[in-house]
Amino acid sequence: MSWMAQLYQTYENCVDMDLPIEQRVMPICHTPQQVHIHVSIDDQANFISAEVLEKFSVVLPATESSASRSSGVAPHALADKLQYVAADFEHYSTSRKPFFSAYSQQLAAWCESEYAHPKVQLIYRYLTANNLIADLIKHGVCWVDENNKFLEAWDQDATGRDTVPPIFKVLTKTQGVIDQGNALVCWSVLLPGDPQNKTWEDESIRESWIRFDLSNAGESKFCYITGANKPAGKNHPAKIRYGSDKAKLISSNDNSGFTYRGRFVDPQQAATVSFEVSQKAHNALRWLIDRQGSKGRNGEQVVLAWSTTGVPVPNPIVDPAEWGDELSPNGPEVSVADSEIPDYGRNFAFYPAQALKRKIQGFAEQLHINDSINILVLDSATPGRMAVSVYLNFLRDDYFASLENWQTHFCWWQRLSAEKQDKNRRLYYQRWRVEAPSIWKIAEATFGEAIKNNDKLKRAIVERLLPSILLNRNIPDDIYQRCIQRACQRSGKEPWEWERDLGVACALFSGFHHPDRQIKPERQRTYTMALDTNYTSRDYLYGRLLAVGELIETWSNEAMRIPARTTHVSRLFQRFSDRPATTWLTIEKHLAPYRQRLKTRSWPNSKALEGTLDQILSLFDTTDFNSDAKLSGEFLLGYHCQRLALDEERAERRAKAKADKNIDTEDEEISTEGDAA
Repeated sequence: MSWMAQLYQTYENCVDMDLPIEQRVMPICHTPQQVHIHVSIDDQANFISAEVLEKFSVVLPATESSASRSSGVAPHALADKLQYVAADFEHYSTSRKPFFSAYSQQLAAWCESEYAHPKVQLIYRYLTANNLIADLIKHGVCWVDENNKFLEAWDQDATGRDTVPPIFKVLTKTQGVIDQGNALVCWSVLLPGDPQNKTWEDESIRESWIRFDLSNAGESKFCYITGANKPAGKNHPAKIRYGSDKAKLISSNDNSGFTYRGRFVDPQQAATVSFEVSQKAHNALRWLIDRQGSKGRNGEQVVLAWSTTGVPVPNPIVDPAEWGDELSPNGPEVSVADSEIPDYGRNFAFYPAQALKRKIQGFAEQLHINDSINILVLDSATPGRMAVSVYLNFLRDDYFASLENWQTHFCWWQRLSAEKQDKNRRLYYQRWRVEAPSIWKIAEATFGEAIKNNDKLKRAIVERLLPSILLNRNIPDDIYQRCIQRACQRSGKEPWEWERDLGVACALFSGFHHPDRQIKPERQRTYTMALDTNYTSRDYLYGRLLAVGELIETWSNEAMRIPARTTHVSRLFQRFSDRPATTWLTIEKHLAPYRQRLKTRSWPNSKALEGTLDQILSLFDTTDFNSDAKLSGEFLLGYHCQRLALDEERAERRAKAKADKNIDTEDEEISTEGDAA
């Protein structure tokens, strides 16, 4: 089935869901609109009150033409601008033509049809017998000048009023002036014993309009979605991604351009979609995007993930932590004061991969095995045209298997937070989770600051990485190489920023070489997140060597109570990746006094560092050790795993020492109590 058919099916499945009225899928023959003035009348069609509404949106009855109007005369069914609904509009406006005639004719046809509604008839009766704008002026909603024309700006000196009327606050200026004729009016009809006064929330009015509008549909054509002959859609809906969105997915009304010329004589010769299917599919799409919220949005680009049954499914480009509350970390934030080295030992397994798999399985259990899951990427190059740049359709098990494979193959420790200042101390409120990096983290690690203001690059990254997540394809080689390269460029980055890039680079390197992703046998290897002390790859061993060298310098400074600072070893990080053998000789000479300092002070971690250093050197092949060939990204894995292992060992020693100290203190207290007795 096509994406349009899937959206149509989604509408049919979800239209009767038991949700609050503002969260339901929008009915056909309606459109969302921001309203500005709320007018109430009684059961005798008499004006009662009016008020200005601030940032208030409603779903109002509309025709196919009015729902997508941009210019020309196309009145909505009931609620509309003053330019349409006010019979006396021409007396007060100097810049706009009145459209009351078209509005009243359409409203009269509805009121005189077999689908008429008594509340709508009362509104029609009021509008044809009264002057709406005169009533609004009388009640202080609209304002005019000495010539009885709409004020285009509020002048406090001329009016003698300090308070700006609400109508001038809710309307947007156009070319420096405010046009009160743009104010959109909605209606309430107060009937005795009727609890629902608001017409835009009255289900009976909605149903009345839908039946009337469908009865006036045009010529029937073959619908390519349902396979039935039904009235064809002509003006397909806009306002898909947000209220002011003018871009359309389906459009062919340009008789003078090249929309269909050269292919067909008239637009009806192209593949047609019925009015009902178009309305339902677009309304379902709008509802799904609103329901998803800001998740999956990338500027004008929208990545939508949904099931046709309406059951929520995880979006592939969203961070797994945002999939649900169950994935939120339960522990406290970890603060590491005055240190650039995070305590891996305390954060390891903070966000275990098994919890993520259980969450994925939980989503799958809510769906039937044959349920359809869809991925749709919308984008627009121009304000008026929108395109489907990616569409994928999956069965339940295939979709969740792809997500699980992505999380398994590209799983690594990911740093999630940045440095914060607390008075005069440098604090790192950091969280580490075991997961595959999200698309946004990959983009930041690959392109750095350049990605922030480059919308075109952001959109391209999404479209290029989605197949890697959902179709089990490998990461594009240029993204993989650039990410590894930037992770080696440590200088000039904040510690938290480089830690983030390192985690992403390790994840991409590990996943890139996974046997299920890598097609070249000689490049296939399964890497583990735990330190592999038996792995003798030159690049991996050099990475381990660099980690030990850096910790020797760092821990030596801690032993001497020297404030945290950038180490000499870290400054040589990129040079080490390019020329490891010669750079290690430089590092080894530099580390001599630090190693001696640790031995002299009997630092408890000194033996662990020296033992690890000797063990790594013993694993090297002499030829490999003396080779100055550039290191691959594998050295980042060795570096990260070795540093993690040493930090974890130190954390365990500290915990044991603290426990022993507490035991000694308790024994001393017991002894003291015994002596006192």
